[in-house]
Amino acid sequence: MEKSPYIAKLEELTAKMPDIPIYLQHLFTQSHDMMVVADSEGKFTWVNKYTETLLGYTRQEIYDIEFIKLVHPDDLDRTLDVYDKLLHQKGYQVKNFANRYLAKDGRPVPLCWNTTPIIDGYIYCIGRHCALSNLNVCIKNQ
Repeated sequence: MEKSPYIAKLEELTAKMPDIPIYLQHLFTQSHDMMVVADSEGKFTWVNKYTETLLGYTRQEIYDIEFIKLVHPDDLDRTLDVYDKLLHQKGYQVKNFANRYLAKDGRPVPLCWNTTPIIDGYIYCIGRHCALSNLNVCIKNQ
């Protein structure tokens, strides 16, 4: 029996997460939030489809770039500070951290992030695309 095009595409999109049950893979591929996993070296090891769509990069391009190179220059110091805390403060977790990434076409993409503490050398993150006005409020409250 031949696979449906939907299942074939789902398997292609989720090839980097083979140990995740199929029902969770559906959630990750259907989400309209950036869902990413980064290692302690600053590289993305997994991103969902929406991350590609929002930023305009292919999945492989995203894997080849250190995530900090995607951060808007005006948000770099704050982002590095939070990343340093994630790496060096056991149990540190990020809630509603706002910054901007740069899409492939150069436009700023305002994001609001939540992360887990580092687990086995990886940081699990969700970035929600937000309006610039909400981003400014979030930044002021940090």
